[in-house]
Amino acid sequence: MEPNEPGLMEIEDALERLRRETDRVGARGGFEARIMAAVEREAASSPTAPSFVDGVRRAAWFGVPGALLVAALAMFLAVREDAITTDSVAETYAAEDFDL
Repeated sequence: MEPNEPGLMEIEDALERLRRETDRVGARGGFEARIMAAVEREAASSPTAPSFVDGVRRAAWFGVPGALLVAALAMFLAVREDAITTDSVAETYAAEDFDL
C-alpha cells in the first residue's frame, strides 16, 4: 500500500483514535503486589521440585516391569532356541554311523 492510499489512512486514523482512547487505561494501584502474592500462594501450595530420588523412583516404576518383561521374553527365546539346537544335533548324531 502506498502511504496516501485511503485504506492505509483509515487504519492509521483508527489506530490513533484507539491510542487516544486507551491512553488512560492502566493497572490499578497494587496490581503488582496482588500478582506477586498470587505467585507466592501458588508456589507455597504446589509440591516442591522432584528430587533425584523421586526421579529414580519414577523411572523404576516403569523401568523395572519393562526390564522383567524383556528378560522373560529373552529366557523364552533362549530355551526355545536351545531345544531347536538340541534336536538338530540329535538328528546329526543319529544320521552318523559309528564304527566301534
